[in-house]
Amino acid sequence: MLNFINSLVLPLLAAALIPLLLHLLNRKKLKVIPFSSVRFLKELQNKRLRQIKLYQILIIIVRMLFIIFLVLAFARPAVRYFFTAGGGNARTTAVIILDDSYSMQTQSGMQSYFDRAKESLKTILKSFNKRDNVTVLIPLADSLRRFLISEDNPFPFTRIKAGNFSPNFSASLFEAENIFTRFPNYNRELYLISDGRISEMALSDSARHVFKRLKARVYYVPIATGIPFNNVSIDTASIRSRLLELQKPVAVSVTLENHSSDDKQVTISLFDGSRRLAMQLTTIPGKNKRQVTLHFSPNHAGFFPLKLEIDDDDLLIDNTYFLSLFIPEEIPILYVQNQTPVALSEALNTLSAQTTLKIKQSNYDRWYGEPLSDYRLLVLNDPPQISQTFLSHLQQYLSSGHDVILIPGVQATQTDYNRLTRELLGQNMFQELIKAQNEEQFFALNITAAGNVLLSDLFQERPRKISWPPFYQYFKIRPQGKILLRFANGDPFLCRIPVRKNSRFWLFSAGLTLPWSRFPFSGIFVPFLHRIFSLAANSEQSNAIYLVGQPISVYLNKSVPHGNFQLAPPEGTPLDIIPRQSVRGLRFDFDGFSQPGHYKILQNKIPIQLFAVNLSAREWAKPYVDFRKLRSDVHEIPPQKLSIKSLKTTRSGRELWPYFLILALLMLFLEMFLIRKLEGKPLG
Repeated sequence: MLNFINSLVLPLLAAALIPLLLHLLNRKKLKVIPFSSVRFLKELQNKRLRQIKLYQILIIIVRMLFIIFLVLAFARPAVRYFFTAGGGNARTTAVIILDDSYSMQTQSGMQSYFDRAKESLKTILKSFNKRDNVTVLIPLADSLRRFLISEDNPFPFTRIKAGNFSPNFSASLFEAENIFTRFPNYNRELYLISDGRISEMALSDSARHVFKRLKARVYYVPIATGIPFNNVSIDTASIRSRLLELQKPVAVSVTLENHSSDDKQVTISLFDGSRRLAMQLTTIPGKNKRQVTLHFSPNHAGFFPLKLEIDDDDLLIDNTYFLSLFIPEEIPILYVQNQTPVALSEALNTLSAQTTLKIKQSNYDRWYGEPLSDYRLLVLNDPPQISQTFLSHLQQYLSSGHDVILIPGVQATQTDYNRLTRELLGQNMFQELIKAQNEEQFFALNITAAGNVLLSDLFQERPRKISWPPFYQYFKIRPQGKILLRFANGDPFLCRIPVRKNSRFWLFSAGLTLPWSRFPFSGIFVPFLHRIFSLAANSEQSNAIYLVGQPISVYLNKSVPHGNFQLAPPEGTPLDIIPRQSVRGLRFDFDGFSQPGHYKILQNKIPIQLFAVNLSAREWAKPYVDFRKLRSDVHEIPPQKLSIKSLKTTRSGRELWPYFLILALLMLFLEMFLIRKLEGKPLG
């Protein structure tokens, strides 16, 4: 398509009619003069007049072409290679999306990818003029930063650094569409400067649709083209052990990913602060993942700021991963039962005296007055008639993020238990009471796969077969959640059912004492109670992992007197914070953090909570977005081929004004030639 950069001079093309008008105005009527009849002279005169008229017409045409070519040269015509529907001038609206995700921190020689990206951005910005509307967008985790570029507001190259986010690019494309709508200049250009590691998860379906329909010329500048990528990342890590006690082994599972094509031998270390707790050497095949498990035994109670670290490579930021762990000195548990049997009461006293479980025994008349938020676990054994107050109290405790264990008894009916499970779990769980016909007939327990995990390390030496006590009656309950133990006939004995995000409901189908069973007289009884209570009381809140850039809510589940609260970041001075009261205790809300690491909540300068913030593994979630597949007209320009001249030429097309100027000069020479021919031709 032919367009004109300086289209304002095009009306001057009308001046091309001036030579024709002058010729018409200067025409004179021929006068007839009698002369002697000389036939050959007349023939010569007619031939000469025809030649003069032809030369005059040619001269007029040449002069008109001279004016046309001269005006066109000043109008600066250009051949466009791309069609956009817009205004009729040469102003440009440009949107430049600068990828600042943490993979852009990758080092290539003495430069990072982000430094290379900023150099490309400088080149692109220099290709615009004062009249253009240029916006630079930097996507963040759930928002974006905008920079409207002008002489008075240049881009702050020295202040902008690559972030620790794995951005959402959808918001950038939506904003680009809005900018092109608000400023519909003739030239509309979208630039994407990136290393190409943009997961498809970072682009919504609606954003893809917007990208496809954008009426703009799209450029992609691949910063990492032709550069080998040597990187191993820690994608995720978690504490696998559910039972967290002093001197008991804790398993930490780590997932490593090798992003290069070659096999990599990696040393991974686990630190408590600066103290190394464990180390392991592993080999990861190229373009593959590997899971590694490290073990350590905590030798003190309290908070453990755990850090996983691997060897240095091209990208350092993803070589560390942070975990928070809390080993309680005591685990407070509230056990509620009216007239607890002596054998069961003695077992609970033994656990309180010899383990970290501190079990307070109460009855159903007093438990309403207990400060439930101070207890890590609530055990309800043989509740009486279940009232609405009972249910409300129970729901409030579950809402605080803690677990509840329910052991059925004889005081409440099947209808009462179904009312309870209907309120908490949404269905009637209790179907019927099944009894053995006599003491010689009983129901035996079988362990399940989940039960194997549940009872692991319960004994110093694993017995070939656990000797379970006989059961004489139980409620047949609907299977739900994870079934940890079953009877030999397949009916559930113990289920663990998630109720809310951080709370679970442990449901027994039978009581643990007579007339249900002879469990208290079994050697496994006290170890079994210890394992179940410990697992249920170990809240996952202290081990929660948060991601950079995401909103965070941290709860203190125990009742804490109000005081001066501060947040201590990984680096810098503590900041004052104000909590809110919630059903789960004190709640601290944060918009999100830009720095990975350990964060502490202090009360009167004493740590009361520790949580970890890490990078998002979404940066490496494949497949990556291929913008050239979304739009076939995407122009890919490697950084080394990016130049101001090429951008300007592409924007305006190939300018033809030199050719029209040459044609205008040729018309001048042609006019001089025709005039000479006209004047130098003899009449006879």
